[in-house]
Amino acid sequence: MKKITLAFLFLGAFAVKAQEVQKDSVAPVTVETLKELVEDHSMKLTGFEERFSTMESVVNELAKIKVSGYIQAQYEMYDSWASDGTQHGVQVTGSAYEDNSFYIRRARIKFTYKPIDGVNFVLQPNFEVHQVTMKDAYVQLNDRWLNTFSLWVGQFNRPTYDVEYSSSSREFAERSLMTRTLYPTERDQGAKLEADFATNFNFPLRLQFAVLNGNFGEGA
Repeated sequence: MKKITLAFLFLGAFAVKAQEVQKDSVAPVTVETLKELVEDHSMKLTGFEERFSTMESVVNELAKIKVSGYIQAQYEMYDSWASDGTQHGVQVTGSAYEDNSFYIRRARIKFTYKPIDGVNFVLQPNFEVHQVTMKDAYVQLNDRWLNTFSLWVGQFNRPTYDVEYSSSSREFAERSLMTRTLYPTERDQGAKLEADFATNFNFPLRLQFAVLNGNFGEGA
């Protein structure tokens, strides 16, 4: 009797499973179904293309910005003796003494934005211990046809060899004493027209004509 009951239970379970499989069977594929699937995927791809185009435009704009800079640290050592035989640093004011210390001599970061070919916007702040100053703030318009002429307007290097010589190419961190005396800030405000015949004609000649304030960036 138990065997017969188990047989009926197995048959009932098998029949229920067969009905579930029949209900879950794959529907027949038709042309309309395929058409709906293709349209659905096309809409998804269109959405991805729009997002990609937006991201691509943002990346292209960021690629027009160039950031560079450098940090120059300095260590100063002071050695002096007081009248009582004790050793101190250099006395600055009153009873305050300045001891050996590190500090930031220069910390510059340069932003160059090139919206179109031949146009450059440049900003270069300088971070010191006691102040933040703007070293460069100018727009440069380059000749795209002869690749020879360029116009600078704003605050830029004085048109002298030593001042315009790149800091990364100098053998010493500081410029010559003559340059630091005549051009203390190395910059001035005005406009400059430059013709460099070495870029296109391979002729070692560069001409510069500048109209400047003459205050060397030290105020009015």
